[in-house]
Amino acid sequence: MDDYLASREPGRVATLARAWDAWAERCHVVEKKQATETAPSTPQIANRALLIQCDVLAEGRTGVILAQGGQQNGYALHLNDGKLIFSVRIAQKLTAITASEPLPPSRCRLEAQLARDGAMTLLVNDKLVATGKASGLIPTQPQDGLSIGRDEKTAVGEYAAPNPLAGSVLNVKVSTR
Repeated sequence: MDDYLASREPGRVATLARAWDAWAERCHVVEKKQATETAPSTPQIANRALLIQCDVLAEGRTGVILAQGGQQNGYALHLNDGKLIFSVRIAQKLTAITASEPLPPSRCRLEAQLARDGAMTLLVNDKLVATGKASGLIPTQPQDGLSIGRDEKTAVGEYAAPNPLAGSVLNVKVSTR
């Protein structure tokens, strides 16, 4: 009898299932699922300009969106107090640029660039939110691979690894030029 009712009301079944999942996560009955796609392969970034793009829905005010590298060389996009930060580490020296406003509470398209001359830019939903200048390109391939939604090994920026992000990180693309 129950299967018959469920087959006649698939919309209601889906609504109730979503409501139960939300309650279970909120009450810690089940571990919250982090919608994070499988990490793309770790790109070769040594001595190359970078273009980093992704979509983010942050449910918290801190956490690593993505990172490649660590305390020697690398880059990271991360949140601190709701503000987006693009960190670049070259030969242990950290350069970071920070958006002046917190990320909006909706899904955002992020873009960070490290140009050949070290120029750094940070965009949120195609709007320029920060600029700066690193000393150049990342000179050697970082030992720590690409991590999404957390920094798996050593921290690139000023945070303690793994510094997981509550939320979703999707459509990650790291291009080199």
